Amino acid sequence: MLRWRGSRWLGRILILAGAVMGSGCAMPDRMGQAAPGTIPGAALQLATDLADADAATERAVGRIGEFAWRNQREAAAIAYATGRRLSPARRGGGATAADGSAALAAGEVLGPAFDALALHGRRLAGLAGELPPGLPDADPASLRRETEQGLARYEAALRRPLPLTPAEREAGLAAVATLATPPAPGAEFTAYVNERQPAVEALAALLRAVIGANPRSGLRAELAAGREEAMRAQTALLEAVRRDPAAGVMGRYALFHSAMRAQEDLPTDAVLAEVVRVLEALPAAHASLASGDASLASQRVEAFSAAVDRLQEAEAELERAAAD
Repeated sequence: MLRWRGSRWLGRILILAGAVMGSGCAMPDRMGQAAPGTIPGAALQLATDLADADAATERAVGRIGEFAWRNQREAAAIAYATGRRLSPARRGGGATAADGSAALAAGEVLGPAFDALALHGRRLAGLAGELPPGLPDADPASLRRETEQGLARYEAALRRPLPLTPAEREAGLAAVATLATPPAPGAEFTAYVNERQPAVEALAALLRAVIGANPRSGLRAELAAGREEAMRAQTALLEAVRRDPAAGVMGRYALFHSAMRAQEDLPTDAVLAEVVRVLEALPAAHASLASGDASLASQRVEAFSAAVDRLQEAEAELERAAAD
């Protein structure tokens, strides 16, 4: 994913600065000052939001992968200490990747896919008159290939296919290349939005399947399985210490509080649920830019912005928990 970090304002600044650097032209006086309540203003806001969603999703998925890796090590240590055998993490119709490989592979899908969305957002703002030409374009075929390879690795890590038909899968992969392809010279804004709308919808559907439309699917199921395994391991350790007279009252007391604190720090489903809500809000926000109704566009883009804000808050909470 694009390495954009920080606040909503930083995301906005980086989009604008990147566009100016790529174009080699001076900063226009009106740069970044589109009037609120206008289609150009909504297009610029959507571009900024896509950059922020990209960065927050990257960080969140990285943290979940780190959690899965640490959880595997902790479960192995507890199994050794208690003489307990590590049980295979079986959930539903297939095995989970307890070592974090699923989160890593999911990031290899989300990275190029969100790059394509961010590129598309910048071009929307450019066609609306808010940005000059941007940085050198990524190769659409390469982004599609990266996404497709990442998807294959992700499904291998899950040991099960995603709940997508072949047509839905192909449409999502094709959308990466479509959204990474720049508009034709002289392209008109409304026509461009309408032309790319099916690709936005298809890619959003693919990414929802990767993340998990509900807590029992996709990466969200992996996270839930990891939490359950961690809690079982902690429970086994507490039971073993309870039976050990050498531990003493204070030793058991301290270990109990340590285990409870560890359980409280486990990542929850909240951040991935917010990524899904962002993807659910995106198609309507994008389509509204072609409506010709500035009020409708502002309303739907603001709804998308609110979803991105919630994602950033959930991701920040995940970062704080990891730092404790």
